[in-house]
Amino acid sequence: MDKRLRLAIDAGNTQLVFGLVDGTRVVQRWRIASDDGRTADEYAAWLLPLLTLNGLSFAQIEACLICSVRPGANAALNKFARRYLGQEARIVGQPPLDAPVVLAVDAGTKVGADRLINAYAVKALGWVPSIVLDFGTATTLDVTTHDGRYSGGIIAPGVNLSAKALAEAAAHLPSVALARPAQVLGRNTVDAMQSGLFWGYMGLIEGLVQRLSAELSNEITGGQPLELIATGGLSSLFVEAGLKVARQEPDLTLFGLAHLAEARL
Repeated sequence: MDKRLRLAIDAGNTQLVFGLVDGTRVVQRWRIASDDGRTADEYAAWLLPLLTLNGLSFAQIEACLICSVRPGANAALNKFARRYLGQEARIVGQPPLDAPVVLAVDAGTKVGADRLINAYAVKALGWVPSIVLDFGTATTLDVTTHDGRYSGGIIAPGVNLSAKALAEAAAHLPSVALARPAQVLGRNTVDAMQSGLFWGYMGLIEGLVQRLSAELSNEITGGQPLELIATGGLSSLFVEAGLKVARQEPDLTLFGLAHLAEARL
């Protein structure tokens, strides 16, 4: 990796993903728990050893791009970029990274930066028309039209969020880890909860995809088949259990940032 690199940061509600980008290739990525109290110096102290292990340094990073749905983290990330990378961070939604895709939604509707970048990514990669299924703090399904416009979507509670709410609201139910149960019928409390969470979400996703696909007009699809693109850290668990997707790309947001940087910077 002799070229100067770009640092792409996907600041989500649960985790921040730092990806090193060479052109449109994501060559490395690291994750850290989201924490609005973390300082610029803490980000640097965490990231520098990881770069060093790969024979790299801050001096090789020529640009810092941020896609953030966590406003509380932005100030520290900006300060990190200025202090340790010697540059201002470029944030999705602000020039030169504003309006990455055309919105075909109700006037005045605000769309999360991560959902816009994912729509930009599938457009740049030629995976349209598509439904992007993102397993995050929320489970979202977003439609990108055959000509690359963001056309709306669906937001449901994420599976881990649902598991937490279930344990907190029901006095006699424990906290359980998300896992694929061996069978649907649970013969103890933990198995029953895991079945409801895992297979319940599988049914929710499959049902929403079926209804959404039936509803979309030729104006959106261009008469072409929709591709279901799965992303997010939990996507592998559901795909391995039989969720039918055209593609699985956990780093879709980083790919979107990489392609946007090539087009705009």
